[in-house]
Amino acid sequence: MSDLWTSWRNPLWSLCVAMAADNTQAIDLIKDLYADMPSAVRGWARDEPLCCLMATWAFIRLRANLELPALAGIEVTVPATVEAPDAASISDRVNRLTPQVRLVYLIDLFFGCPASTTAALVGASERDLRQARASAVWSIVAGGAP
Repeated sequence: MSDLWTSWRNPLWSLCVAMAADNTQAIDLIKDLYADMPSAVRGWARDEPLCCLMATWAFIRLRANLELPALAGIEVTVPATVEAPDAASISDRVNRLTPQVRLVYLIDLFFGCPASTTAALVGASERDLRQARASAVWSIVAGGAP
């Protein structure tokens, strides 16, 4: 258990900080993940990649703790122009994403699990998951927020 936590605490902390309103909330979120991990890992199937199990567990816990709505009806609009934003602009644009889209984007960024596997494990539509990813990326390169 301690090796698993040591291996994944940095991506989990990054996810908590990016989703929280402030450091106090981020600390509460990471504490919840730490406390829940022992019971969560007992039920994990050995045939799924560990990165996907970690990603979906974090997604489910954070979505519940942050009281985020389910993914559904996320529209993807393709911008007329795109740009290559600097790091500060990217950070600002990620922060302006709706919380549920930001969570999907960050899970994808930090854990790299295929959309089909993540969707199946969290019980979401793969289409909604892919639309959330696309919406986040277009918002970052176009400067808008969904």
